[in-house]
Amino acid sequence: MALRVARRLCAPAPKGLGLEESYAAGWTRALNDLRSFSFRGFFEERNFWHTGSTGGFWLIVFTAPLWYPAAKEFYWTGQYKQYEKQEILSDRFTWLHERMLEDEIEKVLMKQVPREGFQTPALSLGPDEP
Repeated sequence: MALRVARRLCAPAPKGLGLEESYAAGWTRALNDLRSFSFRGFFEERNFWHTGSTGGFWLIVFTAPLWYPAAKEFYWTGQYKQYEKQEILSDRFTWLHERMLEDEIEKVLMKQVPREGFQTPALSLGPDEP
């Protein structure tokens, strides 16, 4: 273990992979290219056939009819899920409120019942004997 650490400490600094410019220089160059961009030069025929890298642009243009509806569907699915959760909670609170009202009404009615209860006469729907 100690020999590995010593070897790592004594080893020369690693060399790059042949990249001449640094990370910051690459970003600076990309930013300068973006500032000097012109649509006239981009759509010029010579640039299109010889030097232009237009693959990404045309990929976006030709696939827009596919990903735009998919993005809309993704957005609206999320909105409806959120709306559905709100509706479920609203229904549960409505149900709970109705049950609480029923309990209050039952409590008030039970206080009005006489101590001996109600005397119900025997009800008959017709004669006992034909």
